[in-house]
Amino acid sequence: MYLINFWTHMFDFKGNIGVFEFWIPVVFYHFAFYVTGFLPENLFEVVVSFYIIGYLIASISSGVRRLHDIDFSWFWIFLGFLPVFNVALTMMWLLPSSVVKENCNC
Repeated sequence: MYLINFWTHMFDFKGNIGVFEFWIPVVFYHFAFYVTGFLPENLFEVVVSFYIIGYLIASISSGVRRLHDIDFSWFWIFLGFLPVFNVALTMMWLLPSSVVKENCNC
């Protein structure tokens, strides 16, 4: 269910997602990238390239929705691209539980 929602909401940058809805696809697809790294180099090269682009868009979308869930604005996702901040800030922002808000227009 979480993996299907990850791909069906690929271009949905509004709304919120919970902790498990964010982390289950991340862990699963990082493990899948690790396993496919053992394939021969030219096998599925073009398919994997398109898959990585799609995964990047879907993971940014889910990251933005997760930031909305913990009451941060969407532009904080760009700090994840900075080498010094990416691990510490990503864990600090994306691991806490949801913030309960009234009348959310996310």
